[in-house]
Amino acid sequence: MARPEKPLDPDAGPVAEFAHALRHLRRDAGLSYRAMAQKTGYSVTTLSQAAAGEKLPTLPVALAYTEACGAGLDRATWEQRWHEAEQAVRRASAAVRTEKEADGPAPYRGLARYEPSDATLFFGRDTLTNDLTTLVARERVSVVIGPSGSGKSSLLRAGLIPRLQHPDPDHTTGIPIAALRICTPGPHPANTHAKLFTSCDTAATGEGDADTVVIVDQFEEVFTLCQDADEREAFLDLILTAREPGSRLRVVLGVRADFYSHCLHHARLVDVLREAALPVGPMSPDELREAITKPATAQGLIVERALTTRLIDDVCAEPGALPLMSHALLETWRHRTGRTLTLDAYQIAGGLDGAVGHTAETLYATLDHHQATLTRQILLRLITPGDNAPDTRRPIERTELDFDSPSDTTAVLEALAHARLITLDDDHIDLAHEALITAWPRLRTWIDEARARLRLHRQLTDAARTWQQLGRDAGEVWRGPRLTAAETAFPGAGQHDELNVLEREFLTASLAARTQAQHAAARSRRRTRTLLATLAALVTLALLAGTIAWQQNRSRAEQHRESVARSAAALAESLRLTDPQTAMHLSLAAWEIAHIPESQAALLTSAHTLDQDAYDVADVDEGSGLFLDRYGRILITRSTTGSVVRRDADNRRTLSSVSLHDRIMDVSPNGETLLVSNQNGVRLWRPDTVERAAVPFAASALAVGRFQADGRVVVLTDSYSTPTLQVWNVADQRLLFRDTLKHPLDPAHTAVSDDARYLAACPPDGTLQVWDMAARRRLQPPPPRYDCPRNAAFQHLHFLRGGHSLAVVDDIGMRSWDLATGHQEWRKGLRGINDAAFSADGRFLATATPNEIFLWKTSALSSALLRYPMAHETARSLRLDTTRGLLRYVDARSSTTVRSLDLRSALHAAESQTPVDTARLSPDAKVLATSVRRGDKVFFQLRDAATGRVSTDLPPVTCPRNSAQCRGRIFFSGDSRTLAYGLVTQWPSYPPIHFALFDVARRRNKPTLALTPANTSPRGIADVALTSSGTALLAIRLDQPSQYSLERWSTLDGTVSPIADNVGASFLLPPTDHQAVTKGGLVTDLQTGRTTVHPHANDLQETTATTNHGIAAGDYPRILFWPDTTRQDTAPFSALMHSGDAPDTSDTSNTPVTVSAIAVSPDGHSLAAAATNRTLQLWDVHSRRPLGIPLPADGGFITSLAFSQDGRTLYSASQQTPWHAYPLDPQRLIAAVCTRTHTPLTRTEWKQLIPDTPYRKTC
Repeated sequence: MARPEKPLDPDAGPVAEFAHALRHLRRDAGLSYRAMAQKTGYSVTTLSQAAAGEKLPTLPVALAYTEACGAGLDRATWEQRWHEAEQAVRRASAAVRTEKEADGPAPYRGLARYEPSDATLFFGRDTLTNDLTTLVARERVSVVIGPSGSGKSSLLRAGLIPRLQHPDPDHTTGIPIAALRICTPGPHPANTHAKLFTSCDTAATGEGDADTVVIVDQFEEVFTLCQDADEREAFLDLILTAREPGSRLRVVLGVRADFYSHCLHHARLVDVLREAALPVGPMSPDELREAITKPATAQGLIVERALTTRLIDDVCAEPGALPLMSHALLETWRHRTGRTLTLDAYQIAGGLDGAVGHTAETLYATLDHHQATLTRQILLRLITPGDNAPDTRRPIERTELDFDSPSDTTAVLEALAHARLITLDDDHIDLAHEALITAWPRLRTWIDEARARLRLHRQLTDAARTWQQLGRDAGEVWRGPRLTAAETAFPGAGQHDELNVLEREFLTASLAARTQAQHAAARSRRRTRTLLATLAALVTLALLAGTIAWQQNRSRAEQHRESVARSAAALAESLRLTDPQTAMHLSLAAWEIAHIPESQAALLTSAHTLDQDAYDVADVDEGSGLFLDRYGRILITRSTTGSVVRRDADNRRTLSSVSLHDRIMDVSPNGETLLVSNQNGVRLWRPDTVERAAVPFAASALAVGRFQADGRVVVLTDSYSTPTLQVWNVADQRLLFRDTLKHPLDPAHTAVSDDARYLAACPPDGTLQVWDMAARRRLQPPPPRYDCPRNAAFQHLHFLRGGHSLAVVDDIGMRSWDLATGHQEWRKGLRGINDAAFSADGRFLATATPNEIFLWKTSALSSALLRYPMAHETARSLRLDTTRGLLRYVDARSSTTVRSLDLRSALHAAESQTPVDTARLSPDAKVLATSVRRGDKVFFQLRDAATGRVSTDLPPVTCPRNSAQCRGRIFFSGDSRTLAYGLVTQWPSYPPIHFALFDVARRRNKPTLALTPANTSPRGIADVALTSSGTALLAIRLDQPSQYSLERWSTLDGTVSPIADNVGASFLLPPTDHQAVTKGGLVTDLQTGRTTVHPHANDLQETTATTNHGIAAGDYPRILFWPDTTRQDTAPFSALMHSGDAPDTSDTSNTPVTVSAIAVSPDGHSLAAAATNRTLQLWDVHSRRPLGIPLPADGGFITSLAFSQDGRTLYSASQQTPWHAYPLDPQRLIAAVCTRTHTPLTRTEWKQLIPDTPYRKTC
């Protein structure tokens, strides 16, 4: 007998988790290690050690193990899992190295700037340093200007200062230096730094001509931190006095490029910018190579050539990426192999875009709850939120962090500094670099969620400091609207955690002063009562005021209606989860009262939300639970007085109420019969007729049971004496099957086929068994070995296809077997399942995890049809009724609430549509183009976007031989009149790419373009797009690694002409007939080939949309829209996408959420964006408000969005659901909501909910 494997805890680490997965795979396959050894050629010892959990097996051994167990089709998945485990092991090793590093300082500074002492590690800026040194020698006031992340501070500190202190013999400055001083402005630049602008007395030293050089780094703080305009002007005066010939001062300013326009508002600075400005641009590839390799060489380290190439490519494609590069190199150094910095280590560290976020998240994960809260508070204090401008850093003094737990604050600061996320300089604290603001998504989210509060908090901090400096003068406390706003934002001022001690005392003093003022006002009002002699004058004034009020009555009435509608919409939103029906009524009422964005948003949410009803059942004995019939139509409860109450779950009407003291175990599928037990045994009972079975089943009082086979049989498991499993016929109480068990069995781990022939049982510590009860034999051969969970674990068994298949749902996924062959029909992994329900025909399956409810189509499990996040509830007793399109379940946390979800839209889409590979809507929202691969051909279709019906079948295209990755590519011209379609095949094979053209307007084919290389050397196509008129097809070619060129193919005669070199790798915006915008914000003139930078290059991402009204771009969760593209200084519309209250715990791929589609309505009033987390959000551009909560995206994430020409419908397309229409027209929304509401609001209910407005009929 084989020796049993040692128990393994999958939570013990990545190696144990991987080994546990291998063991589970082998158990499913039912193989011994000896049989596996014969299949693989590896020894039994090697294979058993692979799953021992002591060390990670090699990749070949792991793949051989999985293939022997029949997982050959999942080879790529297992290879990815192995790499993830291997990276996790290396990260753990790197963490240990970080703690014990003692073999020399790091060669890179990470996010921190380079200081003068780091000059020996500062490379790649020799030319720029020489230019700056020459400029400083020539001009008394000069400016270094560049975007954030371009290296300005490092250039000033590690480049200029050492060069002035130790002049290069080959490049002399020509000026003697008496002193070097450096500062950052801070909130009070003139008062703080005035003495720095006093030249040194050089008479004693005999250096009469020597100058004092003052470097003002981060000059933009003059505009972001200094709020006093007079002090700002005084500081500028100090700077500009250096321009006087006898000043013996030279001043160098370092300023961010996005504050260039701020400088132009000051006339004297304009002259400096015109004559003495040095722009800091991106490093060239050669300069980047120096910056990457030479610091390592200086420390005796080696940088792998592949890493250097990859970093250069990544940095060149990412503006302002120098601090990200430095941090990525620092993390790569920590993950190095020996003395070599490798590409693998760079990827493990997170790469250019992910290294900072990885470092920050790694630190954040080590903090306890209190420390995590402190981290958020500290980092938010280091941010100045931009007002129509980018967010900037905000250096603070240590005293500002005077919280209640100084030891915890110190520990958090040291941890942040150790991770090089902040810098600690004496008593000052600052972000290591502003790149952290955008590179760490969590921090970005914190800022966006608290932007308004941050601005108020900054004002409160400054006011408290001024109050303290003036001896706590009572005249400095806050009053009026500012105090009200602070009281709302920071309730319980004396105890609020976000405020430091001084801020709390200031706010408490302000509140006390207001209370005193209110008492004084009350005394004054009592005195004025003696002045009744002025009544006549007051009456005269009242008449005059009445006249004015009559003239303004209509305006006030309108304002009142809008206020009431706004309140009704807000109340509807607050009731959306707890009382969806009332929320729908309030949404209808809000729109009926006033047509404002808030009421429109409430109406839109009510029409499309999944929440249908929440029935909070009264008078329930919580210890007895709630029981639903198979379809959730009948609800059985026990009252606190012992009565069994049977209710209609739809209209909440009581059907019967009868006293019963027996324990309820189950309710029949039709809700008419109960299975109950007492000390005499188990029996059937009908509450509506008070009828009991005359004789109980032959089982003890310890038996438990449930109905099966649509209520025709009862399965009982009896644990008295010898555990047994029994199956009884309900009609005549005849015993159909009996078996003896080793251990007691939960009847939930059993199933009986609808014809009552087959029984499936999964006893604890055993394997799945299937019995033919009529023949009284166990089926042979059985399904593949399946180890049964313990009784307490979740498991749901269900027969499908008339008893020919058996499905098993457990806490790690779902699968189905053909009982005749043992062949696995389908399988889907999903961790954390705790409840499940099949539809009556077995075609649909609903599952619940602690945070989400999923709806699946069992024939297409690649993607869920629907996902519903749950924030503060846990679902049990799922009941799926596909006939009515309803899912009903019990909220396990409240134990007395039955919730209902409307699934009609998702079910209709699944019934009427077939999944596709690609779906794309035309810009005018009139045509939907799709493609799907069947066999070796890809089929293309055109559909009417208004109905989703197929209108045209295009000629199919045959995939190249042996092409595993072959799928359709579809794109429209900007005028929607021309469609191009073809194939995308696997790189790096570059065959000629053919695109067929189709005239959408005339419904006829056009010539096919063959995008063959322009020379004999094959070059791959990176991206293609049609111009707005469709007269040309633009192609981006990969010439060399990270070098792309643009060419134009005429759709009229097929000729090709090169346009430009050095463009981006993909199109960011749909090309016009005159220009193309590619990745990196590069704008290429299609006539001249000249390339410039788009004014919004830093904000344009992969997902964009253009209309006649502007440009929209998405970088999850941020959405930007520029209505006016002719002005570069126009502040964009900015909004955040919200994913809902509940986290998504089902996605184990760690794929970051991205914006997948954006659309702007033809009139520019509405904007829609979809994300890969299956959310769809709409906004009203004029009011800058979201139109309701995120809408459900049926059938996977949306890949294409388009508004109809009248703006009354939003169309979406996805792979699972190619076509979906969201009505936006208020009348259609009202009709949709009215069909979902049970009964209209009564006049009494209206008066309770909306007391300020007369009753109105809504439906």
